[in-house]
Parts: sequence; structure tokens; C-alpha cells
Amino acid sequence: METNPSPQWTPKDKLIGAAIALVLLLGVVFVVYTHIRELNHPSIWMSGDDPNCTRAEGVVQKKLESGVKSVTYKIEFSYTLPSGKRTLSDQNVDYSTYDRYEEGGAIEICYLASNPERVTIIGNEYGADALLYMVLLDLGILVVIFLLVRSGRRQMRKNRAKTQSN
Repeated sequence: METNPSPQWTPKDKLIGAAIALVLLLGVVFVVYTHIRELNHPSIWMSGDDPNCTRAEGVVQKKLESGVKSVTYKIEFSYTLPSGKRTLSDQNVDYSTYDRYEEGGAIEICYLASNPERVTIIGNEYGADALLYMVLLDLGILVVIFLLVRSGRRQMRKNRAKTQSN
């Protein structure tokens, strides 16, 4: 009875393994990043539906744009706390939110009653497109890895068939 020798890891196999590990690592890093970001600006606030959300009206102080190829939009706004203290805050926003408000105009916000310094602009979808891009990138990398693995397995079968026929 003939035994098959244990398969050796080719450089291509090692590359595929490294690519899979990289995709998994990127996924974990993104999930952790999103979780930390969610703690700072929970998305449920963005609609103002959180029961802990205290809706208020603020005033847009400044609208800022930065970047050349990739533009980041930011709105600085002030609002009055129940204690009467006027507070200034800023937040990165998506373009539609940035375009919707004018300097000096009213802006709809939501803050935590237990911590009024934690505030968000209602309707801001900033960061939602980053998740889409990350998912598409991961899917693309996984498709490439799948095709490489399939190609490698086919090549191994061909080589095995050749050695068995000889």
C-alpha cells in the first residue's frame, strides 16, 4: 500500500494563509474600532429615538471642511444645558448633514440627560459609508483568496494524478 507524503507548504500556500489571517485581523480591528466609536456616538442617538436622549435645539457656530482628496466635514455647534450653561461641541458629519445646516442656524441635537456633554447631531450618518467600504473590501479579498485556494487545489490534484499515472 502506497502512502501519500505529507503535503508541503508552498510559498503560495503561505501567502494565502497570511492573506486569510490579515482579513480576519482587519475584521477584528474594524469591529473593535466600530464598538469604541459606538460608545462615543451611539447610532441610536442619531435618530433621536434613544429613551435616554434629550432632544434640544442648538446653534451652528461654524462649518468646517478639511482634506484634499478625501474631504472631512465638521460642524461646531452650541447648546444650552438644563442648568443654563451654554456648551460648545463639534462633530464630524456626512455631506448631507453638512449641507443641511447654515452657520448661525438652528440644529437638532440629542444629549444624554445623565451626561449632557455627550451629544450628537440628529440625522448624522457619518461613518456609515466606511462600514460599507470595509465590507466590500473584505468580500473582494475573500473572493481573491477563494480563487487562489481553488487554483492551488486544482494544481495539486493535477500533480497527484500525474504522479499516480507514472
